[in-house]
Amino acid sequence: MHIKKKKLTFLLFLIGLICISSSFYFLTKKRAPEAVITSGNMPDVGKNVKQMTAEELEKFLQEKADKNYINLEVNPNIYGQSKNKEVTLQIVNPKQNVFPISVEILDDSTNKTIAKTGAIQPTQYVENEQLLSTYEAGEYPVTFIVSIYNVMKEKKGETQIAGMLIIT
Repeated sequence: MHIKKKKLTFLLFLIGLICISSSFYFLTKKRAPEAVITSGNMPDVGKNVKQMTAEELEKFLQEKADKNYINLEVNPNIYGQSKNKEVTLQIVNPKQNVFPISVEILDDSTNKTIAKTGAIQPTQYVENEQLLSTYEAGEYPVTFIVSIYNVMKEKKGETQIAGMLIIT
């Protein structure tokens, strides 16, 4: 009788241990949400759908990235002749840009505007500009203020470039 009692106790202990361990397992197991896929939710692949090549994907991603950056091509030296208001400069809004720009040029000694471009769209450039006043021969420090606009013609940013007006 004593052996039956020990076997019964051991059996109850083993059943309890199994119950505790299985409860612990099911309580701590992370359940993944069940995916519900039913027929008819997604249409068949369209007949005009094409797979992007690696090059096309790279170009697409680069175009997306370029929309967040602006590239400027500005020669910081402006050249002109004494008592002539027309000067030669080089301002390019490269094709990588998606934003139009405009440039205002300030004389650093007076902080006055000496020239101003209109809107320069991507792929456009300016080679010549008219000064608002004449200058004698010499070198004059200037600052290019480049304004960046969005497609709604709202000013979105500004940067400055130091330059030199060289009059001969």
